[in-house]
Amino acid sequence: MALRSRAASVNSMGRRKFLSICLVAISLAGLGILSSIFLGALRPSASAVNDRWIVVDVNAIKPEEAKFFDEGFYIYRLVSANGEIQASDFVVLSSSSPPRGCTLEFVLPGARTYSWDQRKQYESIPHFTEPCDGGIWSIEGKYLSAGHPDATDLEKKLFKITRSGKILVRA
Repeated sequence: MALRSRAASVNSMGRRKFLSICLVAISLAGLGILSSIFLGALRPSASAVNDRWIVVDVNAIKPEEAKFFDEGFYIYRLVSANGEIQASDFVVLSSSSPPRGCTLEFVLPGARTYSWDQRKQYESIPHFTEPCDGGIWSIEGKYLSAGHPDATDLEKKLFKITRSGKILVRA
């Protein structure tokens, strides 16, 4: 009988140790899962990462001038009616054409002569032209003439003007 009680006590000690190890392992696994969920919640969302603004000094753009930016947009500054800087004095457009993605060129009035009669009317106004297909867009981004048959208006970029005279353009 003494042998049976001794064997039973060794068996129960092994079982206790096994259950203790299992409890610790399950607790550590649960802690790992909870910490990964918590750390994942701290990571910025995709929309927050894409919510990037490019800062442009208003004074860097003269009235009736379009300035190209490597980030993929043009800013055109209209002539201000009252001399104050307002959002309505600016047009911010994508610098690539909708059908093919070619980089547009800004053309000042009288800077280019066109051989086609249907394009001659655009020689006297500022506009954007596409070197790939020859499409023409107005300063407001409206598709005007020629070029690709699937051409549409240019994409307008979201922007705002700060009190300190900076233009913030969403990238």
